[in-house]
Amino acid sequence: MNEIMIDKLMGVLMMVFVFLMYLKFKAYKIEKELGLAVIRAMIQLFAIAFFLGIIISINHPLYTISVLSFMIAFAAYIARRRVIQVPGLYKPAVIGIFSGSVIILTYSVLMNIFPLEARFIIPFGSMVIANAMNSTALALNRFIGEIKAHRYRIESKLSLGVPITIACKPHVRDSVRASLIPAISTLESLGLVWIPGTMSGMILGGADPIWAAQYQLFVSFSIMVGDALASIMAIYLATHVIFTRNHTFNEKIPIF
Repeated sequence: MNEIMIDKLMGVLMMVFVFLMYLKFKAYKIEKELGLAVIRAMIQLFAIAFFLGIIISINHPLYTISVLSFMIAFAAYIARRRVIQVPGLYKPAVIGIFSGSVIILTYSVLMNIFPLEARFIIPFGSMVIANAMNSTALALNRFIGEIKAHRYRIESKLSLGVPITIACKPHVRDSVRASLIPAISTLESLGLVWIPGTMSGMILGGADPIWAAQYQLFVSFSIMVGDALASIMAIYLATHVIFTRNHTFNEKIPIF
């Protein structure tokens, strides 16, 4: 069984390699980043699979919180790397992901959906944190792009005494909307195009499909809310990095 799975995995890796060669030949200039991502994914997934038994066997609350905190910090680091190189955006990314994730995880524990045990909350938390990370990166990237594209329009509004929140409102709105597109698309296809992992795993484990569907809806809605909270908070804090208290652009931020 294991040998058959390895053979299939090697076949998929060969297809990935061919695709990377195609990208390099066509000069898309993304093959290096994609190749490193594939290697990192393999190393990280096999590592977590190897240590997963140990990780989920410790049920001390402080240990569980420490693991989740590390995941949030590392997720913010990845989100920061995905954003156009702007100094000072790591803190907004951390707080954004932290806010969106902690609110959802706290609610799930208080409502006794998932107990504060490593074997339950860490897998669920990883889904919430990972999606919040992607949403934060998309939101910040779009927001920086909007600011760069409409700098002079924003400066004109600020020079007339318009507050930063009002001058940037349409750009904040577009950035949050863009960051939620993946979550919205996922909800629209839920149950019709694909059956998600939580529901599939519960059904394969013998759970009632209706009961599994309720858990899946909770997970999906939690991820969407976490994405929205993370994006909004990250962009709100990013405005305090890009702009000064005097309602002018921060000249120390080299984004233009």
